[in-house]
Amino acid sequence: MSTREPKNVQTVMRSVWLAQPPETVFAFCASADGFQAQNPKPVLEYRGEPHWVEGSEFFVRYKQFGIPTNWHGKVTAYETGRYFRDVMLSGMFRFWEHTHSVEPEKEGTRYTSSTARSSKCSSRISSNCATSLLVEHSQDERE
Repeated sequence: MSTREPKNVQTVMRSVWLAQPPETVFAFCASADGFQAQNPKPVLEYRGEPHWVEGSEFFVRYKQFGIPTNWHGKVTAYETGRYFRDVMLSGMFRFWEHTHSVEPEKEGTRYTSSTARSSKCSSRISSNCATSLLVEHSQDERE
């Protein structure tokens, strides 16, 4: 699968302040444990390194809409303690690029997640799917 950005890409960015030092937040996010803890769906299987660096690849299996889904990702950019980017090499999206960044802010850390993605289905369906996923994820967070 190509990691070149196709047409009809949707970008979602979220930023949150955390009462932890940047190095702690970064180490958690750039790890298998952090990935599994942040994934909105329970991870059924994870294969890969426990801590990611540039070039790290990982394989994940989880259920999306009740359907077993496989995901093969790779870290394509990495600056220790600052940011990293992972891309989907194969999985449910035509294109997926996720950048995680941390910045010191006040007595903690500003964590920003920016995801650019394109569905394998039409842009109208993709938009509806993305909206459903965001609503579902927001409801999961409140429970």
